[in-house]
Amino acid sequence: MQKRLFTATTLLIITLSGCTNGELITGSWTQPIPGQIESQTAVQGFRLEPSGKAVSINMSTLVYDSWRKSG
Repeated sequence: MQKRLFTATTLLIITLSGCTNGELITGSWTQPIPGQIESQTAVQGFRLEPSGKAVSINMSTLVYDSWRKSG
């Protein structure tokens, strides 16, 4: 499961890096937690802050420090 989550996160970051000028990529990027009952609102993901800080959301084993847009 951890490998699948890492792969999904990596693909999302690659997709976000393709944004053109003027498109904002800051904000919270989440998905439902796999295996949770649909009626529960638990999500996991990450938040990209304009300051360059990155924060994990409900994923204590994935600690993010910072992010940057290149190109």
